[in-house]
Amino acid sequence: MASLLPNGKQYFTDNNGKPLVGGKVYFYIPNTSTKKNTYQDPDQTILNTNPVILDARGEAVIWGSGSYRQVVYDQFDNLIWDQLTEDPNANLLGDMIDQTFSAGMDYTPGVTTTLILTSDFGSASNLWVDFDGTPQHDFTLADQVLSFPAPIPVGVSNVYVKGGSTVAIGVPGNGTVTDAKVAPGSKLYNRITDWVDVRDYGAKGDGVTDDTHAFNMAIAAASGKGGAIVYVPSGSYSITSTITLPNGVSLYGESGAAAFPELNNIAVSELIWNGSTTGTLCATATKWAGRIDNIQFNANGGATCQKFFSIGGCLFNNVRWINSTLIGVDWSSISGAPSGLNTFVNCMSSQHQNVGFQMSGLVDAAITLNTFVNCRFSGADINLRLLEYADTNQWFGGRVEGGTAYGLIVNDPSGGLNTDSILFSGTTFDGNPDIPRPMCYIGPPVSPMPSGGGSTVVTFRDCHFTGSTALNGADPSNGANIKVIDCPAFAMMYGYTGDYVPANDVAVGASPFTYTHHDPYAVNVVISGGSVSQISFIRSGFERALSTGSGSFILNPGDALKITYSSPPVVFTRWQI
Repeated sequence: MASLLPNGKQYFTDNNGKPLVGGKVYFYIPNTSTKKNTYQDPDQTILNTNPVILDARGEAVIWGSGSYRQVVYDQFDNLIWDQLTEDPNANLLGDMIDQTFSAGMDYTPGVTTTLILTSDFGSASNLWVDFDGTPQHDFTLADQVLSFPAPIPVGVSNVYVKGGSTVAIGVPGNGTVTDAKVAPGSKLYNRITDWVDVRDYGAKGDGVTDDTHAFNMAIAAASGKGGAIVYVPSGSYSITSTITLPNGVSLYGESGAAAFPELNNIAVSELIWNGSTTGTLCATATKWAGRIDNIQFNANGGATCQKFFSIGGCLFNNVRWINSTLIGVDWSSISGAPSGLNTFVNCMSSQHQNVGFQMSGLVDAAITLNTFVNCRFSGADINLRLLEYADTNQWFGGRVEGGTAYGLIVNDPSGGLNTDSILFSGTTFDGNPDIPRPMCYIGPPVSPMPSGGGSTVVTFRDCHFTGSTALNGADPSNGANIKVIDCPAFAMMYGYTGDYVPANDVAVGASPFTYTHHDPYAVNVVISGGSVSQISFIRSGFERALSTGSGSFILNPGDALKITYSSPPVVFTRWQI
């Protein structure tokens, strides 16, 4: 049997005493650069990687046998320490004896099949034998003769033998050890209660076995500890009824290589739905506070991936929601319980057939002050929809793709209004080039709009727009205030835009009439009424036909609009301030 190896410096911390997150721990034969194996289990059947990569708390489970040279680096490959360590049995009192046999001196690789020990250990079960750190299990012992069924392989530099018939371990303190359990309240018990592994409750992760009960048991165990992390190793876990996360219970999976430039990794720990097409894969308890890392929620062509109810202070890191035919993520509030201060990092909502990611609050429970960093929203229909009271939320970087309807909807009159103060900064908006329609639908926060317009609904700063005929498809007669700042785009849009001074009428000439903007600042040009057959946008001699006969457009200095009509429309300009 092996033992848990203590750290070379007791804890895996950096030079400032903080957890060595993402650190690397190498193990070698003492005083050499020859790697020596460690394990994930006491029976030494599951190898650790070498180096061992430390988790988000600077921890790792490391079993080993004998002495090691332990070399520790931080995630940036800065050396933390290089020193010897050994398992607790290495120097216990009793008749434990270590022997090392060296190639060329004690045996001939490829020839030798027996070694003579200095002591009689009585039985092969009293021995640990390894070749250069690799445990061996196929050997026999007769008196002091250790025999192998085949010659010691060529390339093995050392054979290590540890043996003994008795080990003095002392007397455990009263109550510190119970039947196959660690006593509640002991230091070890408190140390290991932060994580719960779904495999310990029977989860298989083979995509076939129904793992719903195992997840519910693991979640219940984590909740019973007052809140803990449910660890989900890599695999595809079949779920047939809704998994609900109580307050304080988090999910932590494993991740692999990046799928998109704006995503750091992809989740390789997947929950896949195999229940009814109207179900929900995962839901949170009301006012849930926790985190989810490296999990993919796969609705498998049905169901809703995940539902949030008035969550607060949560972190979603590298989470993916895919393949829903309903709503991929349905985020709502309950009366009197606002939902805010949540952070989404490197997340993706994709491959949905209806609505991808939806936020809808209440007048006394807004969804507000949430941040999205490098997140991607793509799918077939509507990819990101902000309905009622989803105020003061912000997106940094990432991507929103156009669907068969819109990539982004804010204040859909059929779904709910009262959302404003939304910021997109550095976000890419990819329109669907096969469907000539606007990228977004951004309506007013209230209807009808008050005289003089309402507050700014959406601000686009340093964003990039591609593939769309226009940015905003809202009704220009009842549009929302939009700000577009430093966006290097083919910036065409209709729907009211920005804050303005009073309008100036434009005298419309004979068809086709071209209006060219010569002033040094951007201007909003509104075209309405009449019978317009074509509007074209002209920049630097390049002309592009728009799929609309009316609307509101932003023109930079030198830009022009060509209007072809049978009866003249009303055209006026408003300066953006």
